[in-house]
Amino acid sequence: RYGGGAGIRGEWASPVIINNLIISNSAVSLTVFGRIYGGGGGISITGGSHALIANNTLARNGSDYHFENLGSISLTTANVEIRNNIIAFGTGGISAAPGTSPLIERNCFFGNTDNGLTGDQPIFDDPRFLDDQA
Repeated sequence: RYGGGAGIRGEWASPVIINNLIISNSAVSLTVFGRIYGGGGGISITGGSHALIANNTLARNGSDYHFENLGSISLTTANVEIRNNIIAFGTGGISAAPGTSPLIERNCFFGNTDNGLTGDQPIFDDPRFLDDQA
């Protein structure tokens, strides 16, 4: 999908994204009049007032936009909570646009090319998936 959020995209909304498997998604960047649009292959949140991303497993998500960490979760809105997720084996972890300050707590990062923002109390340990394709 052009512009990000190949798994889940929240645009000018207040999504509650809880208890999902978001696996093997890829976002494709697009250049329009010299501006590059790209985002998280797993979840992309743009605009809106508030979003909650909690207790999800994001694995093997990516983006072809390699100049920033845009693999699993990409944010361009300020009021986002990201808690207790597993973010593994992606091209990137969590990225946020300048001027945003998401609340990021207790997420597990493993095997990503770049973890990006890790927030408070990050866990850097193998999630030990039972299915190696997860």
